Amino acid sequence: MKKHFFLLLFVTCAAFAQTPKTGSELVAEGKAKVKVKPDVVTLKVDVRKRNDVEAEALKALNTETTALKQYLVKSGVPDKAIKIAEYSVSSNDRYNSSAPEKKSYTASASLTIEMQLDNKLLDMVYTELQSGKYQDVSVNYTTGLSEELQKATSVKLLEKAIADARANADNMAKALGVNISGVKSISKSGNNERYYRGSKSYEYVSRSPRYMDGTVLGNTELTEKEVEEEVTIIYEISK
Repeated sequence: MKKHFFLLLFVTCAAFAQTPKTGSELVAEGKAKVKVKPDVVTLKVDVRKRNDVEAEALKALNTETTALKQYLVKSGVPDKAIKIAEYSVSSNDRYNSSAPEKKSYTASASLTIEMQLDNKLLDMVYTELQSGKYQDVSVNYTTGLSEELQKATSVKLLEKAIADARANADNMAKALGVNISGVKSISKSGNNERYYRGSKSYEYVSRSPRYMDGTVLGNTELTEKEVEEEVTIIYEISK
């Protein structure tokens, strides 16, 4: 890993080789990387129903979304973790030269489920969606880090980055023949990514093939992700 060091010596004479005096500074950078696996998932299940009668399309939509929510709750998903929203109804004009113009209607809604990442439960949900009970359903997902895991990861990264900066500073101080007498400031700028978004969309889930591990996410989506942190520390040095 390439490391960059910066030495700022504020002395009476501007020559670099001059011996540092009290009040001089040494600036060192530290970096840290850790691997972390997502522990939360948000599933978005879109349901669409089409009918020549608007009221019938809405009725079919409500029946299916209600049935799906009841199944989720029965399977162990907390009721408060399930939200049904994005209701909409659109009309579709159909033209046929041998028949009068006719309208059809598409009613749609989305179920959003925010939960701890549990492969067994996800497998149950996906199996249910494949059962043939639900039609015109698609699924998208987002995996990420819970607030608790974010905090723990940030603490670990910061500790490792500070230790790396101190090691770099010690090496520089030894080469210059000076002592580190204190810390003046610490600043950080990391790439601690929180969310890992999935792009798979399952149109007509009940007819879609299962993934190798039997879950909606698949093995490759649950691999550890590398996040990093960088710190810049200004140390006080003296002879």
